[in-house]
Order: sequence, then structure tokens, then C-alpha cells
Amino acid sequence: MSYTIKINWVLLLTVAFCSPHYSAEEVTEKEKEKMVNEQLEQAPYDGSADRAQKNDAKPDRSMTYKVIDGAELKLYIFEPQADKKEGVKVEPRPAIVFFHGGGWKKGDPSQFYWQSRYLAGRGMVAISAQYRLKQGRNKNKKDAGGACAEGVADCIADAQAAMRFVRKHAAKLGVDPRRIAAGGGSAGGHLAAECAVLPNAQGVTARPDLLVLFNPALFHRLAENTIALKDFTATTPPSVQFYGSRDEMVEYGRYTLVQAGTLGNKVDVHIAKDQGHGFFNNTPWRESTMAIADAFLVKHGYLQGPPALDVDQHEQLQKMK
Repeated sequence: MSYTIKINWVLLLTVAFCSPHYSAEEVTEKEKEKMVNEQLEQAPYDGSADRAQKNDAKPDRSMTYKVIDGAELKLYIFEPQADKKEGVKVEPRPAIVFFHGGGWKKGDPSQFYWQSRYLAGRGMVAISAQYRLKQGRNKNKKDAGGACAEGVADCIADAQAAMRFVRKHAAKLGVDPRRIAAGGGSAGGHLAAECAVLPNAQGVTARPDLLVLFNPALFHRLAENTIALKDFTATTPPSVQFYGSRDEMVEYGRYTLVQAGTLGNKVDVHIAKDQGHGFFNNTPWRESTMAIADAFLVKHGYLQGPPALDVDQHEQLQKMK
């Protein structure tokens, strides 16, 4: 069953009439869904939407959080400089775990190295996680060191395992287990959101305390119906979301924003004018989105002070009302 069928008609009409960019006359919901599906389906193959701008950021260390089919899945960890000084005792830090994009079929943790290094410089422990990928065009290709995901559910299981590992080993990582955010782009944004909305088994929770989502592919057909709008409830963690105005996935932001207005959970959606899917990977939008994410983290007590970014005032994002 497609996502658009799951949404009630009241919500669809509310979104349509509140939207400044789209109207019912321009495109039907079925046509809109088709365009969204085609957009993400193409992105993983050409790599343009989920390829980060080249940068020199390198992780300080890595840890294995899961072993499956003989393959080690890694966390690539970025730490504040103050934490590396011998004999200096520091308080547990807030943390964020990023999941890369690529349509659940390709990509790698380096996509979020720049953001991770920036946030480590601001005082957080930032982590970019590896997870199993679905087999793409090359059916013989093995990802994640020899292990492939059979479906999106396997990718979700890895994301949850990563979150649980960070919380369980918070003391070793220098992390405050009560302040662990999740973030990601496109397919990775979907995985971060899944960790926030899925029920947790007894024991260490995989649920993040905040969400930082870059054009998350929340309800995309290729997500295999693993998440629905009804999964976002009054207790869903606060989130900030970023979309390009030319990215049809911006509708996902509208849906969750309307839902939040009804239920009372906190969702902020920001739009980059005339930008498409994956816009946040490149300058100047990389810096603009991080400046807003920084302010969001300050608001929730994860960071202090103003952002350490010189953002061009002409490259601002519009907050969706």
C-alpha cells in the first residue's frame, strides 16, 4: 500500500491549501508520488544527490558496534579536542549519530564527516555510522565488509544497534546517555527517524533524544513501508528537518509538520529556495543548514554559544509555517 493512501483526506487537503509551492491544479497526488519515487530511485545510481563535497575531515578513532556474517560494522568517532588532553577530566558530552544516504543501496559514513568534525569542534561527540547496504546493480557486490542487507529492515536493525551501542557504552565514549541525537540524510534520515518511532525492546533503548534530518526519505516507496505518518506521535523526539524547495520530498516535511501541530510534538522544517535533493552536501548550504542545526542543538542544551560558522546572509533557509 502506498504512503499517500495511508494519509487521511483531511490532512491532504490541509497540506494542499497551506502549501505556498504547490496547488491541487498543478499535480495530482498520484503524479506527485510517482515523481518522488523516481527522484530517489535515480539518486542512488548517479550518486549526485548523496555525495558530500570533498573535505579533509577525518575521524579520531573507530569502534566496532556489531559483527554480522563475519563483517564488522563500524562507528567513526569525532571527539572534542579538550577530551584528548591527558589528565584533563571532562563531563560527559552530548552526542549525535549520523547515518549516510544513498537509497539504502550505496554511500558511506564519510558523507557526514564534515558535520561531525564541526560538531566535535563545538563540544559534542559526533559519530558517523556504517550499516549494511542492499545489493544494487552489481548483484555480486558485498558491502559493509562482506555483509549485505536483504531489505530496508536490516538497515534499520543496524541503525538501532548503533544507537544502543552508543548509549550502552556511553561512559567509555565520554557521552551523556540522556543526550544522544540521531541525524542523517535521505535514506539515512529515514533510519534516524525509524530509531525514534519504533517500539523498543526491554533493555537499552535505541530511541534518540533529538533528530537532525536532511531531506529524509521518510515515506518513500523504496523504504518498503517501514514507517508511516501515524508512527509520529506526541512523544516523538523534537526534530529539525531540511529540504530543497525543488525536492518533492519536501511534502514529507509538510506532513510531519501538520501532524506535529495536531499532536503537540516539536518539528521545525526549513526550506532552501530553488534547491533539489541532497542540496545540503555542498557549500554554501552545508554551512547554512549546520548553522540552523547548531541553533537547534543550543536550544535543547546540547551546545552553548553562537554557531562557529560564517554564513552568507543571502543563503538563508525559509522556515515552513
